[in-house]
Amino acid sequence: MNWNFIEKIIVGGLVAGAAVYLLVRCMRSMTAKGSSCSGCDQKPSQAGCKGCSFHKTLVLLFLFLVSSGVVYAEPMKLTSPDIRPGDYLHSKYTCQSRNVSPRLEFINLPEKAKSLAIVVHDPDASSGSGDWVHWVVFNIPPDKFEVDEAIAPGVEGRNDFGDVRWSGPCPPSGTHHYVFDAYALDAMLDLKEGATRDELVKAMAGHLLDKAEMTVLYEKF
Repeated sequence: MNWNFIEKIIVGGLVAGAAVYLLVRCMRSMTAKGSSCSGCDQKPSQAGCKGCSFHKTLVLLFLFLVSSGVVYAEPMKLTSPDIRPGDYLHSKYTCQSRNVSPRLEFINLPEKAKSLAIVVHDPDASSGSGDWVHWVVFNIPPDKFEVDEAIAPGVEGRNDFGDVRWSGPCPPSGTHHYVFDAYALDAMLDLKEGATRDELVKAMAGHLLDKAEMTVLYEKF
């Protein structure tokens, strides 16, 4: 279930309700004669509380702007029902057990997104580049908000193990960080299965709409 979407509906409903309430109060105050102006020091006049109404209208517009920011301007996020950012990864996703990819969820995707891509890498690796790629996936349809466990949601590229699949964490020693980078793109990419991360990065140039990141930990037991 996409709880973020439900949260948007609830927040939007509350803001809309407050806006309607202020609008009704505004209309009443504009037509009121001889009644006191609630919420300000202006004295009643034959024309009604126009000054108060003006201020209420400004508040109404402000609430609409805030609701737009809350509902529509949130950045893209990558989450997982099985992983909390900063926590240790379960061994089933690693070389010490089933070695399968975890469930993932995309939140707040840009409306113009035509495809998604994922790169999972270890910046603590002692390789020559100082970074080890564990998974490359691209041309993921943007309607795939949820990625199932052990399932490639799109076309898989080649990782630094030389495999065209998920190759889970397998650090030689110590605790390593594993970064999940998710990309929202405005096009499907002209790449074939087995493309490397460098080829993916080159193909994404000029097509990036938004990016999200999630980092987890793992240490061999």
